[in-house]
Amino acid sequence: MNVDDALSEFGGGRFRRQLLAVCLHLNVLFGNNLHLMSVIAPDVEIPTGIHGANHTTLSTHFTLSESQSSLIAGVYAAGLAVGAVASGQLADIYGRKPILITNFALMTIALLISAFASSWQVFAGERFFTGIFQGGAMVTNFLLVYELTESAYAGIVAIFCVVFQALGMFLVAFFGFILPTWKLVIIAVSTSGSIYPFLLYFLVPESCRWVYAIGNAERAEEVISTIAKRNKKDNYDVRLARDIGRDEITGVKTLSSILGLPKLRNRLVLGFCLWFFSTAVYFGAYISAPGLDVGVYWRLSLLSLLHIPVYFTVMFQMYNEIFGRKGTLRFYLCFATLALGVAVGTSKANLPIEVTTLIEIMGKAGGIGAYSLLYLYTAEMFPNQVRGVALGLTIMAGSSGAIAAHYINKLVSTASFLPNAVLGVMGLIACVLTCLVPATLDRSFPSMITFSTSYRRVGSDGDEHSINDGD
Repeated sequence: MNVDDALSEFGGGRFRRQLLAVCLHLNVLFGNNLHLMSVIAPDVEIPTGIHGANHTTLSTHFTLSESQSSLIAGVYAAGLAVGAVASGQLADIYGRKPILITNFALMTIALLISAFASSWQVFAGERFFTGIFQGGAMVTNFLLVYELTESAYAGIVAIFCVVFQALGMFLVAFFGFILPTWKLVIIAVSTSGSIYPFLLYFLVPESCRWVYAIGNAERAEEVISTIAKRNKKDNYDVRLARDIGRDEITGVKTLSSILGLPKLRNRLVLGFCLWFFSTAVYFGAYISAPGLDVGVYWRLSLLSLLHIPVYFTVMFQMYNEIFGRKGTLRFYLCFATLALGVAVGTSKANLPIEVTTLIEIMGKAGGIGAYSLLYLYTAEMFPNQVRGVALGLTIMAGSSGAIAAHYINKLVSTASFLPNAVLGVMGLIACVLTCLVPATLDRSFPSMITFSTSYRRVGSDGDEHSINDGD
């Protein structure tokens, strides 16, 4: 019996409900934090919420200039990048669970401390550390929930991770609307996650896939037996296969293992570029939303709700044989590029506000759909032993794309069409790059690093047949 078969037999029921309840709700808190600056230090206006003139933002409290707000956001994104890379590698060495618990607990503490910053410079420093710990927590949380789910449902769970991030985006807008000061918004966000390190410790086990891949089959059996007991299975005497393929390599691996194998190295470069360009389009299309002129809180809420139908459409498409993961990613990148191109072409036309808003929403929908697949696609392109460092490095590229999007949108002061033009070119480059990535629908990747690192198609007979990346 292999690990996926064991999870299919023993991993459902009560355990899956507990796993999803804990790990998916963590993504709500990640969404809170990702969009926190949009609420407490907006660039476009001073929101009032329900408290009128008594409402205080970070911008008004420290009299921030636009460049200072941008610096704080950039410092936070840099922290995300550092934390994602460092914790991704640590998770491949020491395991997903301890790194997740440590990062999430420290993220909560750092975020809470930032509410009492005495100056904007101190706040920026605290946001950097919050970003470090959040970047690490986001990587390891996704790895844990993805690797504790059988392959038949792993794609759906991956999409739900970003669905719950969108719910966090909605929730932080709600906090900003009802709470009178930025300090209370931060305190509400940080304290809402204080119980989760304890829930993670007691309810979520280590990744059995990672444990098995590094060569500790006995511990992997113990993890699956614990899951079976929690689901009250009568027979939980799990015996995993001890024999490995002739070219499979067990043991703990690092970034050097990726760089030493040409196919994995090429996938890492492709993933890096896709995350950079796709995330730039996603955040760039979000930032340039003047057509939704309904105030910071309502705009953020409406944009968060736009994510939901797009994500469910992605879930349908990525399991369709016509699209698959590769075709779905290409579809949404092309959709966003087309919408951005239309926006550029009509920038000097005197179109009704309803038309321009529709074009903006189309661009945002394309960026949202592409972004939602990045976690899953990266996870499916790399074996368990190096999935953490690969995901961390690509998220670092995504953070760089988010920073770039912020400055790209400032080009509007030069020419109104420039931001959409630059983002459209980036989306087009990402579309072309999707031709080079492997298709992963119905293809199982080896759980361990192999010398060939080829995919295997799951045939109608249930057997796996080796194929090349381009097949």
